[in-house]
Amino acid sequence: MNKELVAPAILIDKITLTNIVMLKCGVDSTNQYQEQPLPPEKIVMSLGTSSAFDLENRNCRFRLHITLEGQNVSGTALGLDAEFLMDYFFVIDNLTDFLIQQKEETQIHGILGATLLGISFSTSRGIVLERTKGTPFAGFILPVINPSQALFSSSIKQISATTVAEPKTTYQRKKANP
Repeated sequence: MNKELVAPAILIDKITLTNIVMLKCGVDSTNQYQEQPLPPEKIVMSLGTSSAFDLENRNCRFRLHITLEGQNVSGTALGLDAEFLMDYFFVIDNLTDFLIQQKEETQIHGILGATLLGISFSTSRGIVLERTKGTPFAGFILPVINPSQALFSSSIKQISATTVAEPKTTYQRKKANP
């Protein structure tokens, strides 16, 4: 008999974001791009994540790796890239509620990973917007994502050492109205 696993409740007062550490933050361009520095018509974003849990102290480090590639209207890379690597540190008072014992390993319920991704990615939206001011990526806003879809292919997934990536997504830069 297959017993369906019930997702624990996310209690926002039990999750505290304690620190954000920027490990990489930069915009890079090739010499060719520097000769004709035009704002990209398209921006391709890639997202990678990894996490580590300290069960005894109820801590989590959630890492986001966001890359941007500038492209022209036909999708050709311009030689303009940006990279952001950020660690988000959380204390999760009810972390034990999300532990799942499977065979001989302890896993974390997917709902917690999706929640931490949602918090981290939303916070990154403002960081990336601010850090790209004065660059050809100025004004680019990270898109709204579905954290569960971006992170998990099933309702339960071990995330203590998982690196997943949302498929590369292209965003058309909107032209300002005159």
